Amino acid sequence: STAPIPEVARVLVERGFTSVPVVDDDDGRLVGIVSEADLLRGWGMTSPTPGHRSGRTALLLTLSGRAHADAGVLKVAGLVAPVRDPDIRRRTAVATLTHKTDPAGELREAFAARAPIVVVDDLDAVSDPVLREEVRDELRWARRRAHDEGRDLTLVASCLDPAALDALLPPGSPVTTLDLAPLEVV
Repeated sequence: STAPIPEVARVLVERGFTSVPVVDDDDGRLVGIVSEADLLRGWGMTSPTPGHRSGRTALLLTLSGRAHADAGVLKVAGLVAPVRDPDIRRRTAVATLTHKTDPAGELREAFAARAPIVVVDDLDAVSDPVLREEVRDELRWARRRAHDEGRDLTLVASCLDPAALDALLPPGSPVTTLDLAPLEVV
């Protein structure tokens, strides 16, 4: 069947796939493969743009081993990307909360992988107060479960409003903020 590019991208991110097969509609024969890198290059997302959702998304996908940086060296959990991207992918889980009817479920699925690093795109995108409370509860539960199991859990999240993190993260959570807003040149 034919799928629009945004739908292919959604499947890759939501299911944690790095590529999908392209098959002939008539006989089901494999005719190619579309990868995350193909989609990101096509959308110009490999070079994060400060302060822009797609730029933050590209940065998060790069940190999770699901996209490649255009330049420089990136180490995640002591692993050098892109050489160790498969190992980085095994140590990370990804959740995207924009336009989700069950954002807490998205988080639950990412935390279920018990990955030491969970990358959450658009953590502050949930505006409904009931859904925000469910997200808050899921974050608290994940932190408590990791603690009870004696394992580390690092949450890497993008948001437009860093103050929203205070309302969503469990009390006492250590937070390091990286402001990707453009710098003013004087």
